[in-house]
Amino acid sequence: LQPININTWLKFAHPEDFAASESLLNAHFAGEIDCYEVEVRMLHREGHWVWVLDRGKVISWDAEGKPLWMAGTHTDISRRKQAEFALRSSEARMRSLFDMLPDGVVLIDPETALPVQFNPAAHQQLGYSADDFALLPIPAYDAYEHPEETAARFEHLLTEGYDDFETLHRKQDGSLITVHVTMQRVELENQPHFLAIYRDITQRKETERLLALQREE
Repeated sequence: LQPININTWLKFAHPEDFAASESLLNAHFAGEIDCYEVEVRMLHREGHWVWVLDRGKVISWDAEGKPLWMAGTHTDISRRKQAEFALRSSEARMRSLFDMLPDGVVLIDPETALPVQFNPAAHQQLGYSADDFALLPIPAYDAYEHPEETAARFEHLLTEGYDDFETLHRKQDGSLITVHVTMQRVELENQPHFLAIYRDITQRKETERLLALQREE
């Protein structure tokens, strides 16, 4: 192990990481945190940046209470950071696709019947804002099933894992749409949830009705 001074560290640390590092260092020097720990970029001797987990603790103070010496470690965490960046990028792409789907997609808590997560189509097809829809349990907008029937359907889903049906949803303005619903049980953090896909088939049902009338003439 070789001692280094603060100027050496400043020479190789990424300028964009100075603010976070300085804030944590000052907090440690002031006794607000027991040790200094931060993830920063450091310049590799070959010229590229690597991610480092920087940990340290003051081990010597002067007569005025100012830090003299720190002991610590630098651990290369570049591979972990690259994996994290790749995962975030993948999640962002999946979220983008999720948001662009024309059908409503809702993750439902079976205990409350409230949405845990949903895409824009889920609330837009009913005319609600995202904030308002987040507070709506299924019986608040299902205009066909009674709450007891919804509870029975949930019990079926918990045991069978899948359901597929048509129902009526009431929009915020009171009008009704016909929706085809596909629901599947999924596990989220070791707890059962329901993934529901709501497809507005109102226009299709109306077309089918008109065609049936024409055939009867």
